[in-house]
Amino acid sequence: MASKLKITTKYDEQLCNFHDFSMRPFLLPHIGKLVNFDSVLFIMESHYINPDFFEHQYDKENLNIKSPELFYNVKEEGLTEKFKEYLNTRQIIKDSESSDKTLAKGKSVYRKLSSVIRTGHRLKDNIVDSPLDYVGIYNYFQRPSFKQAASINVCEKDIIVAYDALNHILKIVNFQKIIFTSAKAYDCFIKIDNLNNKDIQHNRKIFRGTHPRVWGNVCAYENGITWKQWVINRLGM
Repeated sequence: MASKLKITTKYDEQLCNFHDFSMRPFLLPHIGKLVNFDSVLFIMESHYINPDFFEHQYDKENLNIKSPELFYNVKEEGLTEKFKEYLNTRQIIKDSESSDKTLAKGKSVYRKLSSVIRTGHRLKDNIVDSPLDYVGIYNYFQRPSFKQAASINVCEKDIIVAYDALNHILKIVNFQKIIFTSAKAYDCFIKIDNLNNKDIQHNRKIFRGTHPRVWGNVCAYENGITWKQWVINRLGM
């Protein structure tokens, strides 16, 4: 059976007023159709990509190693279709719920997330909507990591664009609760937001979590529970 997941596109025009989303709209955040003022925004770290998916006219070595900030000059038209598939946030999340094993392969992180939301919001198994319809999801760093399952090597441009992107998203969809699933993303965010007088933190609940692949491990913040339970508890706060 095809995925039941549905998103809303009603914010897309406003979201694309942000320069980097207008240049690379495949990076637009997933906004579930049932998102409201009490919904949670889950923030991952970054996508990953095979450098070979750059179009030949771009210098892969410079973009990946020497001058990573040059990535932000590359428009959507300058990328291969394969490259964009790896970074298409909404399609990746949709594919994670597909009955097609080929499409769903390698996307278990979103199924783990879906399971946690189902439990945290006490959703019944037979509901028509996907649990992911109730939340927002996107990757904090707009530039991808160039090695599968490896953390991104952050440059100064990554930090600035990531913060500006989050600020822009929150001005359009005013999430009051944010759960980072990346310590690196959270730490980069908190450093710059503190310098900005806690502009984004003000009147919001923001949590520093960990990657869903380790949600079965013992939580470092609370004795006697797993990371999965910690996230479930945060959903109810």
